[in-house]
Amino acid sequence: MSAGREILELRSGDRIPYSVQQRNVQNSKLTLNPDGSLSVTVSSDASGREIVARNTGWISEKFDEQEESVKIVTEKYGDITSGFVFWGQKYDLERWIGSYDISIEENTVKVQTPQSGDHLRFLLNQTREAVREAVTTIADSMCATHELTVQQISIRNQQTKWASCSSGHTLNFNLRSAFLPYDHLRYLVAHEVAHTRHPEHSEAFWDLVESMVPEYDQYRGELQMFWYALHRNENWEELLKRA
Repeated sequence: MSAGREILELRSGDRIPYSVQQRNVQNSKLTLNPDGSLSVTVSSDASGREIVARNTGWISEKFDEQEESVKIVTEKYGDITSGFVFWGQKYDLERWIGSYDISIEENTVKVQTPQSGDHLRFLLNQTREAVREAVTTIADSMCATHELTVQQISIRNQQTKWASCSSGHTLNFNLRSAFLPYDHLRYLVAHEVAHTRHPEHSEAFWDLVESMVPEYDQYRGELQMFWYALHRNENWEELLKRA
């Protein structure tokens, strides 16, 4: 059973929305989502409000960690929590009426669709294809240099990961990868391509990643920061509703 959304107000003044689900579980579970909201799962005879009240310190600590991550990444890359962010660059988003087309002019992405067309769905589909093309180009180059093989590249609406490598040398990339700067995408591709040779995160695996992207450690360390920023971006939130 689910309860409606409630609000936890921290000492800092920050207000965290949270929802409570009562299920047949033994232990309560609190999850601070990447958008800063809280999900609470409790047993059928427990009080979600009481669980939240007892864990306010932990919630506050995790929330502050998220906010600090967003602060660091926006200070370095600009306010990527607003506007339409594509390959790490922030654009204004404009809708035009006409035949299907997308163009980028200076700081504006213009999405043109017929009057009855869904411009966000069109943008989403074009974004997915942009990720596919970019990943394929990078992966082909890395595979040729290091004698590796990728069987298939899949672009998905993954909820928890930027990318993964499944059995059969299939690389799965989150369509949200278009939010990242291109150098960070190159690291993601190197990471998954390297898994076609080394399934585990062994020393040999990281050596191979480094040979493809020498600065990989910087990009790796910033991925979680971009994940939090992405989930605070309203344009991307609306876009992903079409996925």
